[in-house]
Amino acid sequence: MSELSEKYHLEDCIQCKKCTKNCASAEHGGIVPSDTVRDVRDGSYSGDPWLCLMCHRCSAVCPKDIDVAELILELRNIEVKKGNVPERFDRVYKKYLETGDTMSIVGSTNEARKELGLPEFERDPEIKKRIDEMSGGRR
Repeated sequence: MSELSEKYHLEDCIQCKKCTKNCASAEHGGIVPSDTVRDVRDGSYSGDPWLCLMCHRCSAVCPKDIDVAELILELRNIEVKKGNVPERFDRVYKKYLETGDTMSIVGSTNEARKELGLPEFERDPEIKKRIDEMSGGRR
C-alpha cells in the first residue's frame, strides 16, 4: 500500500475530514474517506471500497488536492484482481457485456421519475432491441 500512498500523496493529508463531511456514503454508514486515506497511508487498510458511491465529492473538496475517489477506484481494482467483486456489480457488468445497458428499467422507475417531475427514461432503440431479443420479447 505504500506505493498507493506515494502515488496519491497521502502524506499530504491533514485529516481535516472535509472529504468525509461531504461524503454521501459516510453520511449513511458507508465508506469513511478520511479513514481510508489514513489507513492506506499507514498500511493498515482493510475496508470495503465497494461502499463508495463514486460521486467524487471527496476529491473535489480536498484542500490538499488528494484524489480520494481515484484512490478508492484503485482499491476496487485491486479487489477485482483478487476476484473480490460483489455480486451486484458482477451482475451489472455481465448485463452490460450482453446488452450494452447498465440499468434495469422497471415500471416503478418511470413512476418515480414522473413523481419527481422528470421525463420518462428512454432506452437507446438498439439496446432495447437486444434486450427484447435476449428475453424472447418478455421483460
